[in-house]
Amino acid sequence: MPYKLSPSSMSTLKDCPRCFWLAINKKISPPAGIFPSLPSGMDAVLKKHFDACRKKGSIPEELKGTGARLVSNTDLQKVWKSDFKGTRWHFNTVLNKDTAQQEPKAADAKLFKDVDLLNIWRSNFKGIRWQDKKGNELHGAVDEILVKNGKLIVLDFKTRGFPCKDDTHKHYQDQMDIYNFLLRKNGYETEDYAYLLFFHPTAVTKTGDFAFERTLKKVEINVKNAEKIFTSAIKCLEGPMPKPGKDCEVCEFVRERT
Repeated sequence: MPYKLSPSSMSTLKDCPRCFWLAINKKISPPAGIFPSLPSGMDAVLKKHFDACRKKGSIPEELKGTGARLVSNTDLQKVWKSDFKGTRWHFNTVLNKDTAQQEPKAADAKLFKDVDLLNIWRSNFKGIRWQDKKGNELHGAVDEILVKNGKLIVLDFKTRGFPCKDDTHKHYQDQMDIYNFLLRKNGYETEDYAYLLFFHPTAVTKTGDFAFERTLKKVEINVKNAEKIFTSAIKCLEGPMPKPGKDCEVCEFVRERT
């Protein structure tokens, strides 16, 4: 039977092949924790913001790498706002000079114009899809697509509770590789890099609004890594139940109680 996989479903493979095998083949998944809704809410707001810029034919300020300021009472009338569950979130946020100068600039790229296609690629129920010769499917849902010199650039939004570390963006390498792999398999040329746009809260203004700091990270892409992950996942699933991961707490918990 063909398999349907995504970046999130394959993320377990590295940590524990057995948990991955059981989740896909036997529909037995490790206990899930409480899923934080804030990142999903931020994604929805940011997509609306980028769509508004697309409609105007402008580049979002977040991609210009110029940094930003803490929202002041005067600025509140000038910044873009979106009501989300009664709270106004403002994205012209705090960045110190050094951080702003180190940010990559994506202002020379343009927003992908085909909104209908982008909405399909954004959908968790549709997304960007590709099947191998056996009918195994790989799919993924992107947040945003940029275009530069005819090539596509994946942009993904990330919300954190704390500032980025030097290696934070590396945790999303596989995800970015897979998105680019899927686009190329669908006949699109992509740049050899993607962007991650991070947000984390920094302050509450006198008016009760939250201020977020943004960090734009450029990630080099390796589509061979994506192909390797997919091939390894299919090989694992088609074989017998593998050994548990060395540090898998779930498998250790089960072993101790059986």
